[in-house]
Amino acid sequence: MKNTKIDFKKAQEDILGYLKLLLEKKGMVNLPPEILSEMLLDLHSRFDNYLFASVMQGLNEEGYKKIDEFIESDPKTEELMKFLQDNVPEIDQLIENARGEFEKIYLGEK
Repeated sequence: MKNTKIDFKKAQEDILGYLKLLLEKKGMVNLPPEILSEMLLDLHSRFDNYLFASVMQGLNEEGYKKIDEFIESDPKTEELMKFLQDNVPEIDQLIENARGEFEKIYLGEK
């Protein structure tokens, strides 16, 4: 288990940068700021859902029960990220794979 401190702000900035890049790859450039913000919010929600589903699929039954109990405690996002980092084997690789798959799906390559 890793015991590294998660920089939540940097992680969010990385995700937003990634999602902006996806919008650019999709041809969504030169949009008014309010439309770009709406699109980013929508895409962020879709990415979060996809990522969560990917994480859940990677868990064994014990891990699933553990995370289910933890989520019932209504943790803050930072606490959830720390929990995942500490309890999901190969979480970094899992996230990287999910990002790649999400990108292919979003861009219509899969």
